[in-house]
Amino acid sequence: MLPSSPGYCTRAQTVKPQDHVKILGVIIDAKLRYKEHIWRAASRGLEAAMELRHLGCLATSTARQLFTSTVVPVVDYASNVWMHAYKDKLVGPINRVQRMAAQAIVGTFLTVSTSVAEAEAHITTAQDRFWKRAIKL
Repeated sequence: MLPSSPGYCTRAQTVKPQDHVKILGVIIDAKLRYKEHIWRAASRGLEAAMELRHLGCLATSTARQLFTSTVVPVVDYASNVWMHAYKDKLVGPINRVQRMAAQAIVGTFLTVSTSVAEAEAHITTAQDRFWKRAIKL
């Protein structure tokens, strides 16, 4: 919160500036970095990917379909709004979700790289999904 700003009065309510605000499920910060939103989306996606991993002996097509219907919507929610902030340091959490989901789909080793795991599982990268959604919009 900015200490020097007293706030704004509107309809007998004082509204004070905040560091971040949640609008329609997207956490927007003052600098439009979306860091907290990306971390939260990644943690929820990781939970969904771990649940997919716990299911175990599924056919790869079934596991891929479950990934598409459970993990992808959680991670990609409003990605066309925050995808421009998805760079360098923020790539890690989303890639971790992708690697965990790919491991759940095909059962690769834990040390395999994200790009190899995605290729083996036949799933698109997060960046490609974000761009497809943005183009579709």
